[in-house]
Amino acid sequence: MLNKNTEAFLGALATKGRVRTLATPKLLALENQEAKAVIGNSTGFKVTTTINLVTTETIQFLESGVILKVTPSVDQRGRVLMKVHPEVSSASLSDGIPSKKSTEVTTELLCEDGQSIFIGGLIKSGS
Repeated sequence: MLNKNTEAFLGALATKGRVRTLATPKLLALENQEAKAVIGNSTGFKVTTTINLVTTETIQFLESGVILKVTPSVDQRGRVLMKVHPEVSSASLSDGIPSKKSTEVTTELLCEDGQSIFIGGLIKSGS
């Protein structure tokens, strides 16, 4: 959760190039309903299914990039309890077989209505 000291500290780090913002999603969610923001890609791959000698092919997708899932609820004092699941991931195909590398965390936090939060520590590096 951000207060003036934390905002000043992050601002100082940013001016020295020590902070990288991967994404700044803003989500609206109904109480106890998951909201999701995806800033990334969907990698498509074929899925072949055979039932009773009938073969069908479908395309499924694997999401990757910066993905944020939140589920909010409000307690009796008006505070917001949020289940938060951020993910930074990349997907690839090798011979039509999908794979995904990800760094993710699931946590819960409690904040006052209108208060901002930040999530640090999820890093993706590469070309």
